[in-house]
Amino acid sequence: MISYLNDPIFTNARLYRDIATEALSASEAAFFQNSRPKDDGSPGRVIAFDPEHRSFKQSMIAIVFAGMYMEARLWLFGCNRLGAAKYKPVDQQPLEQRLAALGIDDKTLEVDLKNYREARRALVHEKSVPLSMDASPIRIAQAEAAKAVQLMYRIEEALTEREP
Repeated sequence: MISYLNDPIFTNARLYRDIATEALSASEAAFFQNSRPKDDGSPGRVIAFDPEHRSFKQSMIAIVFAGMYMEARLWLFGCNRLGAAKYKPVDQQPLEQRLAALGIDDKTLEVDLKNYREARRALVHEKSVPLSMDASPIRIAQAEAAKAVQLMYRIEEALTEREP
């Protein structure tokens, strides 16, 4: 159990982390189940159509729950470090901007959090338009899920290193 302000609390943060990790594993398993190596031996795979979209669905779960974990861990860490009243305004900032207020000066982590936030928003809040009008980057949910879960563990490591 994590505590702040000398008062024990209950949190689902670890459960969110586990759901994200398990969903990524399920996404990868579904992808490999519905693909095969190329016949000519070149790199890459031939993907078979999955009418249930299992890999995509699990990737979306991983992306969302990784974000839920990061939000929860940043909240717990911020409240422990600054107090809930002082951290509340920081919590309203984009993920990447919260690091400085928490004493974390890691530009790579900051850039990756911004990229995660933008990818998550694009995937979760889909804004479909005709392809001829779409200038947004193509995002592959499976790749974004892998990056999100990796980032989730990097945030966990960065915060754990700084906890008392």
